[in-house]
Amino acid sequence: MATAGAFTLNSSGATATPGVQDFNDAGLFIYPAESLSVPPSTTLGSGTGPGTITLNANLGPLTFDFYPIDSTRWKLIETDDIEFLAGDVFTQNSASIPNSPMVFTMAGGTVSSGPIANGGLMTSDGTGNFSGGLEDINDSGTVPGQGQFSGTLDAAKSGPVGGRVFVNLSGFAPATNWVVYPSGGGLLMLEMDAANITTGVAYAQTATSFAASDYALNLTGENPNGEVDDIAQFDTTSATSSNMTGVLDENNIGSTSPPFSGVALSGAYTPDSPATGRGSIAVPNIDTNNGTLNLEYYVVDASTTVFIDVDTTQVAMGTFELQSVPQSSVAARSRMSVVHPVVRPHGAMRLK
Repeated sequence: MATAGAFTLNSSGATATPGVQDFNDAGLFIYPAESLSVPPSTTLGSGTGPGTITLNANLGPLTFDFYPIDSTRWKLIETDDIEFLAGDVFTQNSASIPNSPMVFTMAGGTVSSGPIANGGLMTSDGTGNFSGGLEDINDSGTVPGQGQFSGTLDAAKSGPVGGRVFVNLSGFAPATNWVVYPSGGGLLMLEMDAANITTGVAYAQTATSFAASDYALNLTGENPNGEVDDIAQFDTTSATSSNMTGVLDENNIGSTSPPFSGVALSGAYTPDSPATGRGSIAVPNIDTNNGTLNLEYYVVDASTTVFIDVDTTQVAMGTFELQSVPQSSVAARSRMSVVHPVVRPHGAMRLK
């Protein structure tokens, strides 16, 4: 199950006016533009302490605990026995979609289709149309290479609140529809067709390259062993052909042998020419168990880059960000973190 939506709260923690919520249930059942309300049972914790909120759509109520990061963002996790959801809530500075070049990543899958990740570049006209789209895809280890796509606003299916836009896709593999919501954390996107269940974020692109400096990376995905999660640090100051050097830690479905702590990372990044903000990263040999990392990356701004893994034995996505000297007060960044974006390709029991 994946969902996206929008709502407005009044001073007592209830919906001031009806909101809207979209659901994709395993690619089998699509529920667009469900009416959403929040009863006045929302509770706030003290300071940054947790609160509780119930999102009540036509499919029934879903209850969450939430943790505020700052006045613009929460982390939330479902606490009932209906679905299995976790994610982010952002304030909406504007209900308008950016009119600019954008980069995006999405990931997910279904039990029958396996894991999938895609990412790329596109240009938004600010109304729900996307032109000049270039997509990279890793569909359960099948990597066909970059393809072209476009997206067209479906006005009849868009609305009714929250800047919600329904998009018909042409040439995008394999999705045919997105629903998108503008937010302070980027353009939140949910696939709304039976091809797959994927979620992701698009960001307005303000840079097409990253500087020679130190970066921190995280990756999450799926390989034949099961779920894989990486964190790493690297610098790009080397003038040699291996222009990325650093260290990587990995947890591959709990595996501890051989040890994956402090593994040397040495690779190379190659920007596209002419520069579009897209490029490739090749790490030829991390360890004897997992071999290589082959990433397609998309620069968001001077400090943030998102990517997907296009290895034939691993489907994953992630981000790397510019490192800076820790300060006594660090501002929270409004980037979306997509937790465990790749669906494990095996059956699971669901309670209803």
